[in-house]
Amino acid sequence: YSNAETEEWLSRVRDRVKRTPGVVDAALSYYAPVGVRSASASVRVKSDFDSFQQALKTIQIEQIGLGYFETTGVKILHGRSFVEKDSGEYRIIVNETMAKQTWPSQDPIGQDIEIHDKHYQVIGVARDLNAGGIFSVVQPGVYQLMTTDDFAQPSPHGVTLIVRGAAGVDVL
Repeated sequence: YSNAETEEWLSRVRDRVKRTPGVVDAALSYYAPVGVRSASASVRVKSDFDSFQQALKTIQIEQIGLGYFETTGVKILHGRSFVEKDSGEYRIIVNETMAKQTWPSQDPIGQDIEIHDKHYQVIGVARDLNAGGIFSVVQPGVYQLMTTDDFAQPSPHGVTLIVRGAAGVDVL
């Protein structure tokens, strides 16, 4: 399969699962919302002087599909979630920890962040999710929208289909 064919196939699987009785929503992600993660990167954020300065050494990166926040129940606290028109754009959502550590006295919405030599614009702040368990510390993190190009170098863990079922209904 090509990247586009893989994306199309996974979208059809997600859409088919979403039509299953008792399923509330479904989304794709490189990782399950809670569990071991290995994606991280060094980042730079734009300062007030139009140049980039090192703000954080490493952050956690979640590559997610449309509907991830609605499916997982992770609340967007400020700004907005990803929408279809964001596909192919350099937009990013940060977690609370990232927002507080990076822009303690500024609004993170509209701020620029550089990851892997690409510049992203912050469009939302998501509630912290302690994905490592109760004994771990929440790390600064970002959510990136999966694109067709992401299928060229898929995660070694594969792609995860996350399903949210209606309360009290055995879906699967």
